[in-house]
Amino acid sequence: MFDKLDLCKLTAPDLISRGFDESVAKRVSADLLRGNVEQLSDAIGIELRVERVARWLIPGEGIRRSAGALADEDETLDQTLRELDEIRHPEGHAR
Repeated sequence: MFDKLDLCKLTAPDLISRGFDESVAKRVSADLLRGNVEQLSDAIGIELRVERVARWLIPGEGIRRSAGALADEDETLDQTLRELDEIRHPEGHAR
């Protein structure tokens, strides 16, 4: 299960880096910016359903879950955040 808001943050470069064709990635990204998941659903060949009832996390729960997931990683939090930034903004991280 994914949060719709997280899916809608995907950019065309994110999708291209995951193997999407550039034209498909742009179309999907534009659709996601409008809050729609239909193009993404079509592109990956599965049905994505948006439930109107959202489960709310108690304050601090998202941070606790993230910390738990990161606890098993070999990288530090700074390294993980840097890697995520490189994925989201590759133009600012020439190698």
